[in-house]
Order: sequence, then structure tokens, then C-alpha cells
Amino acid sequence: MNTTQLTGLIQTITNLVERRAAPSEITPSLVTLHDLVERLGQAMAEIQEENAKLKSRLNQPQQPTADPKATDTCKYCHQLSGVVTRIEPDPVWKEFGGEIHHYKCSNPKCGQVYERSTKE
Repeated sequence: MNTTQLTGLIQTITNLVERRAAPSEITPSLVTLHDLVERLGQAMAEIQEENAKLKSRLNQPQQPTADPKATDTCKYCHQLSGVVTRIEPDPVWKEFGGEIHHYKCSNPKCGQVYERSTKE
């Protein structure tokens, strides 16, 4: 039943009550309304149950990536999923052994690219 039908059913009941119809005339519409309210309540309970399941999945800690090449905690998703893609001398600290490590996050939900200096 859609909103238009629900509105029409309520209007029918209102009209019957206003014209002081006999209970036998009003009863079928009230039974229909009662059934509809029960179905809506069941649908609402199912939606709330699904919502609770989805919320619990969101609140579960993410599993760290299984990538054995991961050597760094990603700056974005905070998982041990940073894989070195290249290393270059740090322009400021190269005389002291400074390097810039470029990473790509191997977490499929992230995938960000970032860098870290060994002198941070």
C-alpha cells in the first residue's frame, strides 16, 4: 500500500465517523488500517535489525592487510599496509644519510600514496 492509498483509507474512515456510520460500515476499513499498521511495524523491525547489523560491521576493527611487503603504517587508514615503491635521497638530509621513502597503501579500501622522510 502506498501513501496515496493510506491517505485515502484514513480519509474514508474520517468520513464514516463524521457521518456517524454504523460500526459495521467502519469495521472493514479499521481492520484494513490495523493490518497495514502491523505490516509497517514488521517492516520497521526488519529495517532496524538490518541497521543494527550494518552498524556493528562498521564498528568492527578492520583486519590488517595480509600483504607481506607492507612495512609502514599508512598515514590515511592507519593499517600496516604501506609498501615502499621507491627510495630517493632526501634533498636536505642526504649528506647525513637521509632518505625519502615513497609508499603506496595496499589496503584495497584506501590505496593512498604518501611519503616519509627517514629524518622525521
